Amino acid sequence: MLHKYVIENGEQFNAENCPKVMSELNALHEGMALLPRINKDDIIISFLKNHSISNEWIESNPEVAKEMSTSSFAVSELEAYFEGCKDNKSFLTDFEKMIRTTFQGAKAEA
Repeated sequence: MLHKYVIENGEQFNAENCPKVMSELNALHEGMALLPRINKDDIIISFLKNHSISNEWIESNPEVAKEMSTSSFAVSELEAYFEGCKDNKSFLTDFEKMIRTTFQGAKAEA
């Protein structure tokens, strides 16, 4: 069942408010832990947000690009969350920042 997230203007991102999203993010992080880090966060965010990955990023890290594009991981909650916050730029920025932090070494908090 796909969730629909409605994120209003003025809302602030808080990982505690989205346990299913964070669960998927943590599983994605653990599943990709051994893959190269080059542009990993960019590839993941771009795919979850737009279902696209730039050719430059694919060339720089084909392993991560392949994992994301072959649907090896459950990401429907993450995709729905991106869709829900697309009109709240501040929220979107904080959400993306948290994803970048997760894939640049720190573990996301559930």
